[in-house]
Amino acid sequence: MDLPKAERSVYLADGTSSSFNRFSRFSFALPAAAIPAIHTSMSIIIIIIITVFLVTQVTASLVSRT
Repeated sequence: MDLPKAERSVYLADGTSSSFNRFSRFSFALPAAAIPAIHTSMSIIIIIIITVFLVTQVTASLVSRT
């Protein structure tokens, strides 16, 4: 697993956010190693947005079917 230094630091410092490291690569401009809390919360927000989007799409398709 070949991660950049910033992502490797977050991976080691906060094991819970390890699965989101590739997911939140856009936030590389932030000092991710210095502020893993912000890095993690941004990843969680992204996942919540995607989940809401998917639920909305599924609901819309089910409603249009009936």
